[in-house]
Amino acid sequence: MSIFQRTSGALKTFQKRKKEYQDSHAPDGTNYHLSKTRKNAYVTLSTSGGTLPTQENTYDDLYSNAEGKPDVILDSVTITEGSDFGMLRTVEAQFTCLSRDAFNRYSKAFLRPGEKLSVKVGYVAGGDSFSDDDYQICKFNYELDDKNRYKCGFKAYGATPFINEVELSTMGSFGSATVKVNGFSDSPVTTVAQYMKYVAQGNGILANVDIPGWTVRDKAVVIVDNPSAWTPTNMFSKKLHKILQSIGLIADDQSKLMYCTLEWLIDVINDRLIKPNLEANMKGRTLKCKAKGDHTIQQIGSAYPLSFVLPGGSKGSKGGPGHYGSHSDHSGTAEELNFTARASSWGGKCISGASGNYNKMLISYTYVASKLFGTSKEKGSVKATEKSTSEGKKKDTPKVKVSQVLDTLFNDIFAATGGLVQLATQENPANSKELLVIARNQGTKCKELVFDPINGDGSTRKCVVKCDIPANDAYAVANGSGGGKSGYTADEIAGRKGTKKKPIDANKKAASQISKAKSNIRKYMEYNLSASEFANEDCDALAACFKLLVEKASKKQQVEMSIDDHIWPLELSVEVDGMKGFRFGDVINTTFMPSNFKGKGIKPSFVVLEVQHVISGNDWVTKLTSQCHLLNAS
Repeated sequence: MSIFQRTSGALKTFQKRKKEYQDSHAPDGTNYHLSKTRKNAYVTLSTSGGTLPTQENTYDDLYSNAEGKPDVILDSVTITEGSDFGMLRTVEAQFTCLSRDAFNRYSKAFLRPGEKLSVKVGYVAGGDSFSDDDYQICKFNYELDDKNRYKCGFKAYGATPFINEVELSTMGSFGSATVKVNGFSDSPVTTVAQYMKYVAQGNGILANVDIPGWTVRDKAVVIVDNPSAWTPTNMFSKKLHKILQSIGLIADDQSKLMYCTLEWLIDVINDRLIKPNLEANMKGRTLKCKAKGDHTIQQIGSAYPLSFVLPGGSKGSKGGPGHYGSHSDHSGTAEELNFTARASSWGGKCISGASGNYNKMLISYTYVASKLFGTSKEKGSVKATEKSTSEGKKKDTPKVKVSQVLDTLFNDIFAATGGLVQLATQENPANSKELLVIARNQGTKCKELVFDPINGDGSTRKCVVKCDIPANDAYAVANGSGGGKSGYTADEIAGRKGTKKKPIDANKKAASQISKAKSNIRKYMEYNLSASEFANEDCDALAACFKLLVEKASKKQQVEMSIDDHIWPLELSVEVDGMKGFRFGDVINTTFMPSNFKGKGIKPSFVVLEVQHVISGNDWVTKLTSQCHLLNAS
């Protein structure tokens, strides 16, 4: 399920509270007390140096200190999840020390950057509660006021997303592994690309020219005969080919193409690059690939198959996202690349299935070596930095941030698929120590959580729907131009005459463009790319067709594909009795919605962008901030 369109984990709790509220209005009033009495909430913050609030409850405990004053008061705690696709989690706390002695003790425990923080929130009488021990204190402040009180505060961040900021050495930890170079000599494995070659060579045993074409190693590395380069069978024997390589007349790695799956690449980056670079307080953090999802537009594959190949298709089928050169005039030639024909036979080893699995997407050796971790001057390539500690000393090993590597990879996959495949990282909702690579735009069916401030639901305290027309649209209206591109009304989207002028049917207008794009895609996939030996200009042209098809897809498809299509500038803010389970990406709605925001086949719903828990004075309130998205009404 997409993290951007998912059923809230708080749904069951919400429904239970709603039922209790409804029962309280029944003739017998069975659960009246449950819905009318708000429970006292608690929150505790703990570090290695102490706990807030203190647990002492006797007179001597409170007043036996040197200054004869109570120790400390925990004023408020705010826990926020949101921003950067829900990865940014923060805890902000304010507390008051009533004596200098208390300040000296609690400042050592909580006003220390890098200190690990644990949080527990719940109700005194039982029920909803949650805990999290994965925060680090990063900021703090304090002041001594005119009443001789120490007013203190700190801010802590969830630790897992900081994996993105870890600096990696481009030279990883690969043990004693070696690869064959120029057919004969062995070379130590020091990079991710070399490790891919090591696996392809049967753990470094075979030379590239000896590797069987169209085979799979360790269920993750694929070896393909290079369609755009001559092979030994064309002119020379394998033995002569090796000799020519060894004396430098033929470059290595020309006869084969090597690919690895996305999940294999992420695992290698995690195990061989990230883990050795983690500081002590980051140990146990992992990066995992969980990018499963179906193609929402079946005609789209990868426009750059020498860099990426999308999974999909079935054995014996013509075309598909992994088949280049299927035209009868070109099929079967040396330039044909047909991953589709092998999808089923490879089974779970690699790309398979009709709908696809982005975990099994193939990434080429050339791309990894030159663009992702290499020294390529190509636009957008990852740039490693070299630093020297002092004059005359040897430069350190080049370093890159995890975020640099992932951003480059995700952006290039996005471009290669016309924007269809949108990868991102997100903290695992079930395990805060895991950072996941996910497909952020896969359409899913989910059940909305609907807040009912009108009839009452036993939880909602406040519900605000806000509409703010973009400045560009307002300017367009003022100038008589009929509104900007983003200023669609419900009538316009539904194809009804909602104004004096006949509204433009976006689907009908785009139909011819979509038809032409599909025709060009078939032409490039079936013939042009293979015929030109995958020339850059043809690959670029195919990418442009993919992009147009994605952009001009029906509104229904756009809703399923893109989280950026906010047709109506609506925002929904909700405050409810404290409740666990809400996460970034939950789909919510309200009975408070104006009736004019409706259309045929689509409906406005709201996707949660920020979740905030505020605990103060024994009261726990959960605040949600969300933005309108168009979802499939069916």
